Amino acid sequence: MNHFLRFYILLVAITIQSSMTHAAIKDTMHTAWKKVTSSVSNTLAQHTTQENTNCLHHIQQYKHLTLKIDQGSIAVSAWDKPHTVVQYTIKGSKKAQHNTLCTEHKEGDSLAYTVTYRKKDEQSEKATIDFIIRVPFDCSLRCSLDEGSTKIKNLHASAIINVNKGPIKIKNCNGSIKATTHKGSITFKQYDLAANQEILLDASSNISIKVSPLATTTLNAQAPLGSITSDIAITLNQTTMVLCDETWEERKHTISGTINDGSAQLVAKSHSGSITINGY
Repeated sequence: MNHFLRFYILLVAITIQSSMTHAAIKDTMHTAWKKVTSSVSNTLAQHTTQENTNCLHHIQQYKHLTLKIDQGSIAVSAWDKPHTVVQYTIKGSKKAQHNTLCTEHKEGDSLAYTVTYRKKDEQSEKATIDFIIRVPFDCSLRCSLDEGSTKIKNLHASAIINVNKGPIKIKNCNGSIKATTHKGSITFKQYDLAANQEILLDASSNISIKVSPLATTTLNAQAPLGSITSDIAITLNQTTMVLCDETWEERKHTISGTINDGSAQLVAKSHSGSITINGY
């Protein structure tokens, strides 16, 4: 019995020691894993901070919105809420973000965002700023963008969009619009045109227009280096001309007429591309 008791006590002692060793190893591995995951999380957070800075503002209602930036993108859509939401992301290295300042100005019922730079020489890094904005339907808009894309959707107020290099997309906007891109294309989609609505589209390359065949508008289109095509019936204005090859060639590049005798005004000018008009 004594030998058996000694063997039993020895076995229990070994089991306890083994359990303690296993627990110690488990605790050590858990601590090491926490350090690894913490290090990875810190590295990712630091990398994100260097690459992107996000700003989200919930703002009261404004009747006028102005954006003036150099490089990035602008996306504005209207809704039936009585307030404006502005979100912008600053992308670039730490130096670029430090050199780039996005300033907000509020004055009465107007809101403006302007991008400036601490160092203005050409060798200084500049960050890219992307805007995503929701505004009330009746908020008028003015955009100035040097390089990047611009998208406007569901706006019922006037909009003036000027882009130096990049495309412009406009969809379902019922206010007067003046859109100009010096190096880019314009896409305009709207099912119906409001009475007395004025649309001016001026692009260096292609212009795509999509409206309802039932839309009522006066149309003037010019594409001196491209062609003008339409699957919607256009009643051309009567002109006095000499019927010759040069005249027919000219009609491919410049047309004036009406769609359903309407009162809205649609002007499109493409400097080096073509203009297409299709049914919505």
